[in-house]
Amino acid sequence: MPDKSENMTNLMNILTGRNISPHHPYFIRIALLGLIFIISVLSSCSSPDISRDRELLHILDQDEHFQNGSLSIKIQDGHITSLSLKDYQGEALPIEIGALDSIRHLEIATSKLKTLSIIEQLITLESVIVSGTPLEKMPNLGAMPALNHVVFSSTQIQDTVDARRFNPNITSLIIRESPIKYIIHLNHLENLKMLAITDCQLADFPEAYCALNSLWSLNIEGNPFGSVDTLDFRCLKNLSSLDPSDMEHPVFITDQKALQPQWY
Repeated sequence: MPDKSENMTNLMNILTGRNISPHHPYFIRIALLGLIFIISVLSSCSSPDISRDRELLHILDQDEHFQNGSLSIKIQDGHITSLSLKDYQGEALPIEIGALDSIRHLEIATSKLKTLSIIEQLITLESVIVSGTPLEKMPNLGAMPALNHVVFSSTQIQDTVDARRFNPNITSLIIRESPIKYIIHLNHLENLKMLAITDCQLADFPEAYCALNSLWSLNIEGNPFGSVDTLDFRCLKNLSSLDPSDMEHPVFITDQKALQPQWY
């Protein structure tokens, strides 16, 4: 067995390029350590986010709440940019979803979710579509600078909806078949172009509607308004059409096709 001085001599010979043999045990050891180091550096520099996205897919695949569900994704440059979940049976989404830092579009349908607080971390979102869930509280979507299209349909949200919980830059807001009774601070959404609040339980039309100077499409059909005949919608200068002919169940609407999401 070589002593310490011989080990040091062999190592110095390799480091200085003298008497190097590719079969020398010190050469092999150093080569392996170098290769591991290079792989570690490349992995950490190029694909940590991609690895997290792949981990999420694996977690969903193994999630007992998702065994009978369906998943649809779009990937760009190795990152998940669109995620559609259907028939998720858990009351809350896996926390790993909050790590998706390139996602732009999220759709959740026919699930048993009661909270969506985890999506508040997805600051890159451009559209959120939630339907057929027993969701009880509107998530806070105010910290998403790119968000422009929001849909909540067939939920159990009963709280007063505060428009300040949405990004003020959103251009379309659609709420359908949910037992909400009031929407406040609607003037916060000054860039809103399309507003549809249909088949809900609105007792009064949202206050400060005249501040919606960009609004050109409005649908408030199927709400039990106490009285809207005193409202003057002439302040909404950009509305394409206005037909308040049925004050019991008023409809103010332009183009239904324009209310559909554009990323499908």
